[in-house]
Amino acid sequence: MKIAVLSESTADEAAVSILIEGLLKTNVEIVRFPEPPSRGWRGVLTAVELVLRHLHYRTDADALVVTLDSDESPVHRKEHEGAGNDDPKCRLCQLQRIITTVQSSLKPRRGCGPIRVAIGIAVPAIEAWCLCGTDAHITESAWIQALQSHRFPYAKRDLKQRLYGSPDPVLKLETERLVEQARNLLAREQLQMLENCFPIGFGSLAVEVRSWAS
Repeated sequence: MKIAVLSESTADEAAVSILIEGLLKTNVEIVRFPEPPSRGWRGVLTAVELVLRHLHYRTDADALVVTLDSDESPVHRKEHEGAGNDDPKCRLCQLQRIITTVQSSLKPRRGCGPIRVAIGIAVPAIEAWCLCGTDAHITESAWIQALQSHRFPYAKRDLKQRLYGSPDPVLKLETERLVEQARNLLAREQLQMLENCFPIGFGSLAVEVRSWAS
């Protein structure tokens, strides 16, 4: 399959690409697109329309995977599904709304079907995915409880410190460590554990991506 990956940084994209191959159990061809004007979660929200249009009209990509960190925004819930029920502060809801609007305006591609889209929200950050299994507190459910109680067992900077040895790693180190940890998850056959620990942000992504192999 030919798949594009849009995330908050190129380091995130490198790690997510590995996880996608693990879910599909095959190598994929990564489709490139013009570098977004800015990164971070706001940059992705701004760029996703341009990226989707570029892939649709100028490439033969099969699919697009978009991931964001949730930070301290509301975690997606089933109650958000359905017309008029989305949460404007939920980043998965925001992405779904943008993507649905863009896809409804695209003309059919000659010889290609519509681009499939999968969304992943790392709660609270992609470092949590890559540290899965190292600490019982690093789970979606623990973070959801923390959001409700305002008592946080760790901060995003703590996750970075654990993974990189620094809360502000340079991009090269960030990329190396994220890629290493993503490969380790595959080597240890821990994708199912990742789904169990992060059923909303990673689990929903996994279900959608696996459907592409059928």
